[in-house]
Amino acid sequence: MVNIEHLNPGVPIAGPYTPVIKAGNLLFISGQIADQGIEEVREQTTNVLEKINFLLESCNVALKNLIKVNVYLTNIEDFQEMNEAYRAFFLKYGVKENFPTRTTIQAQPPIKGFCIEIDAIAVL
Repeated sequence: MVNIEHLNPGVPIAGPYTPVIKAGNLLFISGQIADQGIEEVREQTTNVLEKINFLLESCNVALKNLIKVNVYLTNIEDFQEMNEAYRAFFLKYGVKENFPTRTTIQAQPPIKGFCIEIDAIAVL
């Protein structure tokens, strides 16, 4: 049987969900949105990835251990700006190749005013 741990390293949550679940040798990170007041997709992307990195670090997992990322954009026209910020973020933390697999789709966010939500899976 797989050991499952529900983890919350002290981050605020907006509903009935767990921010991080450790299942076997995988870490599942719930969808993250940007902090209030950040309006541009580039800045929201960076802010959300910083939150994901914080969650990884709080579980003693390195950014390079991300294996799958799902990006949800409210406007697919923002793809290029998101992609540039996404790449810059990983480069900043030393990931220059072997980026995680990724899916990007257009979707409405759960809270109005946000243009991106990202969830992720990492290996321990």
